[in-house]
Amino acid sequence: MVKDYWVTEVLRSLSQPLIAARQNARDPRVHARAVFKGGTSLSKAHGLLHRFSEDVDVYIDAYEVDEAGNILSEGVAVGTNRMNTLMKMAAERVAGALDLTFTEFEYQRAGSKRGYIFDYGAGLRADQALKDGVQVELVRMGHPTPSASQQVSSMLAEFAAATGRFALDDFDDAAPVTIDVLSPERTLVDKLCILHDQAVKVLAGEGYELRRHARHYYDVHQLLDARSIRMNLRANPGMVAAYAAEAAEDSVRNRRPGQPRPEEGFGASPAFCDEAVLGHAREAYTQEMAGLGYGPMPEFDRVLEVVEASRALL
Repeated sequence: MVKDYWVTEVLRSLSQPLIAARQNARDPRVHARAVFKGGTSLSKAHGLLHRFSEDVDVYIDAYEVDEAGNILSEGVAVGTNRMNTLMKMAAERVAGALDLTFTEFEYQRAGSKRGYIFDYGAGLRADQALKDGVQVELVRMGHPTPSASQQVSSMLAEFAAATGRFALDDFDDAAPVTIDVLSPERTLVDKLCILHDQAVKVLAGEGYELRRHARHYYDVHQLLDARSIRMNLRANPGMVAAYAAEAAEDSVRNRRPGQPRPEEGFGASPAFCDEAVLGHAREAYTQEMAGLGYGPMPEFDRVLEVVEASRALL
């Protein structure tokens, strides 16, 4: 609950638009919005997961505005230096608003990915399975659409509202946070791409393992087990293929090529069909989810059953 509180407050700070500095009057007026994505968005915004999340993934989406602040164009290209500045500005805003210190990840990708860890005090760790602090990844890799504005609240605020222990109006940090959130269907395809890519690498004997990615099996199960998502996939039969193609293009553009979607769909991926891969995946899933899950966890074989039942949608 402690870590969830700080995650919510980080999102509160990131929910406000960023304004890029202009070097001269000819430079376009560029603002940027945060689009909440990844596993944490599936639990906090969509209510689809019952596991702890390691980090906060946020897409920084730049757009051009006029003098009055009206949007002129969305998804504008921003130079590497300017995007780095926007991302650093976002991190400094969070640290200043919450009075936290932060450090950068060892790995960065100029203009497209920067990571920060905000330290709220190791003595307040919520669970030994989770890392110290709030880990935030700000990216320009992937796609920020479709997204929609949603409200998220901390577990503490939800508990207080349910029990009436104190008046929420008395505390600013008990108010819900309104932020743009990526659609769960896009996140589903992103996770399928990750699992397929890792499975191919495991088969190639490149020393890759699925331990760090086992949580994606659980997430895929939860997404495909949600009736609303299955209905949306049925209503839009080309959605998964289109999103996968866009993900492949993005991988090439960012010089981190991955594996294309199998011709027969993700249901035919070795991530879900190959016994050698599944042997690694089953063990990793059991170990990782034992520390991350806080609700009923499906058995690994149940994950495979749900994927197989959804093969025509994938």
